[in-house]
Amino acid sequence: MSSFDCSHHPEISRSINLALYSRSALAETQAAFRQFCQVQTKPLDQGRFLVTISPLISDTQDVKKMILEFWNYFLDKTCQEKLG
Repeated sequence: MSSFDCSHHPEISRSINLALYSRSALAETQAAFRQFCQVQTKPLDQGRFLVTISPLISDTQDVKKMILEFWNYFLDKTCQEKLG
């Protein structure tokens, strides 16, 4: 697992597969976290998207927590949609 260095509050990018994750769940997550980060998406090949999160908060511990909560929220929303 890669380490997380948020001392400079870098952009964090991850590739997601839309066969597993929901685009609408991503939109809900973006809206829920809009005061904490900016989110950009870029289509990739074969139904994948590159999601880039740019923190808008300054505290290093808060940035790390926000990033983790963002992905957990996104996963939860996706699971809710897929499981009905």
